[in-house]
Amino acid sequence: MKRVICAIILTIFFISHNVLANEAQSFVKNLEIMQGDEAGNFNGDGLLTREQLAKITVKLIEPEFIPSNSVSPFFDVPYQSWAAGYIKRSNELGHFTGYPDGSFLPREFVTPEQMSKIMMSLLGYQNEGAASDWAAAQINAAHSLGLLEGVHYEIGAPITRMNAAIMIKNTLLSQKKDSNTRLVSEIGYSYFENAIIITDKNISDEYVLTTVGSFKKGNLLQSDIFKKGSLIIDKDNRVAAFIPLQRRYDSYIVKTIISDTIIVFGKEGDISIKCDNDIVFYDGTAALDFKSISATLEMGDKITVCRNNSDKIEYITVARDEMEGPFTNAGKSFINAFGITDQTIIYRDGKVAQMSEIIDHDICYYIRQTDTALIYSVKITGVYQEALPGKDNLQAVIISGKQYEVGSVGAFDKLSSGGIEYGTPVKALFGKDGKIADILTFSQNDGETGYLIDTSFKTWIDGSKDTFTEYCSTILLTDGTINEYYTDKDYEYYKGKTVSIKFEDNKAVISPQAAKVNIEGTFNWDKKSFGSYTLSDDINIIDVAFNDEYTKAKGAKVFPKRLNGAVIKSNDILYVRQKDNLITDIILKDFTNDLYSYGMVLKAENKSGFFAVQGVYDLNVSGVYTNFATVNKRFPVYTGQPVKIDFDNGAPFSLSKLFSINEKITKIDDLYVHTENAKYALSDDFLIYKSVYNSLGDGESFEIIPKNKVDYAKSIAAYYDKPQEEGGRVRIIVVAG
Repeated sequence: MKRVICAIILTIFFISHNVLANEAQSFVKNLEIMQGDEAGNFNGDGLLTREQLAKITVKLIEPEFIPSNSVSPFFDVPYQSWAAGYIKRSNELGHFTGYPDGSFLPREFVTPEQMSKIMMSLLGYQNEGAASDWAAAQINAAHSLGLLEGVHYEIGAPITRMNAAIMIKNTLLSQKKDSNTRLVSEIGYSYFENAIIITDKNISDEYVLTTVGSFKKGNLLQSDIFKKGSLIIDKDNRVAAFIPLQRRYDSYIVKTIISDTIIVFGKEGDISIKCDNDIVFYDGTAALDFKSISATLEMGDKITVCRNNSDKIEYITVARDEMEGPFTNAGKSFINAFGITDQTIIYRDGKVAQMSEIIDHDICYYIRQTDTALIYSVKITGVYQEALPGKDNLQAVIISGKQYEVGSVGAFDKLSSGGIEYGTPVKALFGKDGKIADILTFSQNDGETGYLIDTSFKTWIDGSKDTFTEYCSTILLTDGTINEYYTDKDYEYYKGKTVSIKFEDNKAVISPQAAKVNIEGTFNWDKKSFGSYTLSDDINIIDVAFNDEYTKAKGAKVFPKRLNGAVIKSNDILYVRQKDNLITDIILKDFTNDLYSYGMVLKAENKSGFFAVQGVYDLNVSGVYTNFATVNKRFPVYTGQPVKIDFDNGAPFSLSKLFSINEKITKIDDLYVHTENAKYALSDDFLIYKSVYNSLGDGESFEIIPKNKVDYAKSIAAYYDKPQEEGGRVRIIVVAG
């Protein structure tokens, strides 16, 4: 253990030194104090010679000094030497002298104590020290002034060029003796401490905006934007050097604002950043508090949060509208254009998604700085009935009785004068702002296939304020979108059936869709196969369920990866569509069990009497407590049992038990429950319930805990709805209290 700790400490030490070394190298090169060889190699591991230090000393005092050939004051320095002028001038300035015998020894290596004496003299300190311990005296004095911070050295041994650079940087940023002025300011530079680089936008491309003024970018790096540190400006108002403080900088893309919290996109889901009104936000030229900035932040803005070593927020910078898009009818072209990979953070309709879930006709946005893709799949199909307030100044449209705002130039062009005619069947695609981002047309003969969820009467008002009450059908299309259609008649009879939709005289006409197909086998998404059939890359799959006692049917989109490895029989399928020998659409018949909720029975009581059957049940469903009673029926469940719950229109329709894995649980990760001999797939929304003490002594109590809080020394049970090869998943895990 001690070796591991030592290794970690050494790793941190070397990383820290490398950061300091890189900063120092850039610093001395940018100020033209140390340049390296003709090939541009700094040679940081090389040793510093006395003639090199003579040149450095002159550059630190007279940056614009130009040497000339002259008689050298030292017999071992020929006047033809490149260093002769620098050595002569350094000697004249009194900061770097030769030896008593008249020599200079130009190629002799410099020791840290010699370097310390010269750097201190530049700051106005003279420290000769005792003859017997002269070297230690120089080192101790330099240490007390902070000149050796971050420097690796050994007294009496040559100092490397990189460590010399760190020492020079420390010296230039130190105050002169009996003065508040830093040495760097004495040689023609302006020095600003704790300056924040706000942005390189909103002003001339050659300039950068900071909290202390606007300057030419000069030697500022793109990675320095939004950081805080020491800023050095030369006589030409140009950034000569920037030394960022050791801070943690995290960049995020804003999703929304809730009260005093900024919600941003994260790799694993939303991240909340709580802000008080003391935090300063830098937005362009303005410094604002949270109250002032919160009302202006929008989805797509980038914020960079600076935190100190105590993880406290020091300030936040804002960059506006970092989002590219919308890209319409995107799919594969979007993936290829931006190089979307499995490492890209992808959100589909606000939820974390995979690259395979991006399909054609999605509306896509890309945020380059954080490699984030926002995908929106919301679509509606209907008849284009009216433009509001008119086609020439279009702001909104009415499609099949509902009004929608238009949110893109492309959609405006298609719907305004000279574009799509009234009465045309259209498919509207919606973007991140909930407005129409694109519009597609199809002919009267084109149709769509879906599953009829519900029927009703709906009222709508057109632009002339005329009121219309019409039949309406709610249909789940195979692409997973739910649309409402104004129909030519009541289609109540088709509720819970696969249907096709076409348009005649501005109304949807619905007819039953031939459903039964003899396709079955193992669904293999990795090989794009289903039994002996081939799957389309952009296949649409939905899973649906209906009971004659339901108030309405239910259904949801299924991503093909969810079915990988499942054995699907022909009686599990309501509908399959094929095109060009590829399966493009599937409607499953209550196969995945993902249409149901799962929870714990806190209490199940039999209240049946002589003349009636009745039960009373308390449930914990995903942390929400539900209490209900049944009349003329009871459910075969007991107190403390995990169950599947079939809700209909918000009320429990049925409860049924789950099945337990009769093996010891050894690990729970994001995908599986592991035992010593096997692993079992988890549902995306599995929950871990921990039994807790019920002080009332009436029924059971549970709390929901994250998987990292599971105590494997306790009794753990995992419960599934049906075997994995039949599409089942582990739904609930129960940990003993």
